[in-house]
Amino acid sequence: MLAADVELNPGPVDNIDAKLDNLLQAVALSERRVMSEFKSSKERIMHAFKAIRSDVSSIKSDVDLLKGDHHNICQEFTTLKSECVSNNTKTSTNKQRVTELEDVVENVRLDIDDCTISCVTRIPPLTPYSKMLSCSSVRTSHQICASSV
Repeated sequence: MLAADVELNPGPVDNIDAKLDNLLQAVALSERRVMSEFKSSKERIMHAFKAIRSDVSSIKSDVDLLKGDHHNICQEFTTLKSECVSNNTKTSTNKQRVTELEDVVENVRLDIDDCTISCVTRIPPLTPYSKMLSCSSVRTSHQICASSV
């Protein structure tokens, strides 16, 4: 055989072109299927990402509201605490005043008792007309005693 014969006769053709063509078609089909799945996955991921972004935005809004509520609650707590301290001070002062007033009332009772005893000792002995004395005359005599003391 001659060297030129090889170039002119490539050898047996076992449908290599057809096999390569089928292989390229299968690769192209596979590539389209992968790209379609990729696009579908990308769309699902983007949809999920948008939902997550929306949820995060909602959570941020809720957190801002909670921060505002927390601030208001802290202010109210501080106000209530100062009012409580003020009320405790007033209560303590009022307890002290009540104690002082109780002492004054007791002293007035003692003074009245002293006045009554002193007035009773000054009232003349009973006469037959003692039944005619009214309560107002007894009161008047008590007032006279009290003014003389």
